[in-house]
Amino acid sequence: MAIERLFIGEGVKEMEVKRYLNRELKRAGLAGITIQRTPLVTRIVLYCDRPAIVIGRKGKNVKDITRAIEQDYKIEKPELEIKKVDNPNLEPNIVAYRITSALERNMNPRKVGYKALQAMMKDGAKGAEIIMSGKLIGKGGRARTLKMRAGYMKKCGRPSIDQVLHGHVTANCKPGVIGVEINIVPPNVHFPDELSIVNPSEIEIIEEVAEVAPGTEVKAEKAEGAAEAKVEKLKKKGEKTASDKPKKPRAKKEAKPKEAKSTEAKPEAKGAATEEAKTE
Repeated sequence: MAIERLFIGEGVKEMEVKRYLNRELKRAGLAGITIQRTPLVTRIVLYCDRPAIVIGRKGKNVKDITRAIEQDYKIEKPELEIKKVDNPNLEPNIVAYRITSALERNMNPRKVGYKALQAMMKDGAKGAEIIMSGKLIGKGGRARTLKMRAGYMKKCGRPSIDQVLHGHVTANCKPGVIGVEINIVPPNVHFPDELSIVNPSEIEIIEEVAEVAPGTEVKAEKAEGAAEAKVEKLKKKGEKTASDKPKKPRAKKEAKPKEAKSTEAKPEAKGAATEEAKTE
């Protein structure tokens, strides 16, 4: 049980570190956190939209975060690595943070949602979905759910888990809490049920000459040489080879002449029978 407890404890530490970083670096627009353990250091890679906020002035913020991770969460030799996201509109956590910050400033949820949806589809997403649930109308109103979709979205099966990006951020507004969930289908994803039809005119016919294996020609030459050597040995001994033996002509069957039926004997027999009858 000691090994199991060790692995569980390490997993709990990683979850606590990720929760701490999401809370401290919320304004930086974190897209993802990966923790890699090496024999020398524990490398923590941060993918964010604003690296300057993570670094701070003269690297002060990075130093404070590494010190807190090492002392509070007992992680040996942490090392922060910051990477900027290429396209923030295709990262669900960044999009969700932008929507929540707009909702906390009392902006209209529909306008904010449709604007973010258009930006995601414009940057090449195959499909996108925004779900906002909570006190959307105002003070005293019932909690509602607002869904906005565009493009193609997988909702079930293993591809909906592995190939669709998911993000969730909570907005603390004055009327109440609003949860924002973002689902994005990246442009380079190919689902198993997608079919592509090719026109016959677009197909290019490529003719290739089949290459003979390097050993086959040598084998054929050896076989021919062995056959010729056998023929020469037989000729020296005076024996006839298969090519020298004369071919026997096939005997043709002679057609037997058909015997002509004797028509003369029949009337004589008939005459003799009539004469015998008369004498009786």
